[in-house]
Amino acid sequence: GGYLLTGVLQQPISYRVLFPVAAALGVLAIWMFGHIPEAQVKAGSETRFTVWEGMTTLVTDKRFGLYSLAFLLFGFGNLLQSPLIPLFQVDELSISNQWVGYLAMTGAGVSALFYYIWGRVLDRHSPFIAVILSFAVTAVAPLVYANAHSVEVLMLASVLMGIAMPGIDLTWLNAVLHFTEREGIPRYAAMHTFLVGVRGLLAPFVSIWLLNTLGLSLRQCFYVSAGVIFLGTIMMALVVIFVILPHQRAQAALRRPRPRVEVDEG
Repeated sequence: GGYLLTGVLQQPISYRVLFPVAAALGVLAIWMFGHIPEAQVKAGSETRFTVWEGMTTLVTDKRFGLYSLAFLLFGFGNLLQSPLIPLFQVDELSISNQWVGYLAMTGAGVSALFYYIWGRVLDRHSPFIAVILSFAVTAVAPLVYANAHSVEVLMLASVLMGIAMPGIDLTWLNAVLHFTEREGIPRYAAMHTFLVGVRGLLAPFVSIWLLNTLGLSLRQCFYVSAGVIFLGTIMMALVVIFVILPHQRAQAALRRPRPRVEVDEG
């Protein structure tokens, strides 16, 4: 919100004002979530599981394990670029606060539109196809940064991320629903979220290690990020095409009613 205000107003807003405003909005959001009516759950219907049971899900369900590995690889590559973007904007392009606002405003506007578009796609097609497309679009964004020499070019990266992130946000849980029945959803969703946390803890530190210890330039680090994202995209495509979709077709064939064969007794 602060980036958007900074982009549209003539006088930049001090961070001493933006942070309290952001905190107030966060408190308001917590209050609103706390007042959302909860659905009534029957006693004894909760399914509890241990951490170990959640971890073994990645092994016992090979489809979900491979899917999670591809998602982990993609997310790791995507988060490699997260600490690099502000460094690149300031050190390489000397970007102004106003342009930071423009970039954020562009990404937010495109995201709002594509939440609707990806929702329509999910209503008509497999979420796994949407995941692959979102991954592929994301992979182009670090390449834009790696080859950008003017701030205007970064608009393309904002548009690409605005397209891809809603797709990933909507599809991950939708895809998880295809791996298990209702009672297994909490366990599968928890494992996916756990892996998201793992890559979020490690990836930014790895990108700084590439930058400071290995001595790679910011542009070279963006190429590394793009390469890891592309590997995750390719792996996800292979898993979907050769593992997940064939299994879904086989399950659909088993559920399809067989035609009755009448025997002529004459």
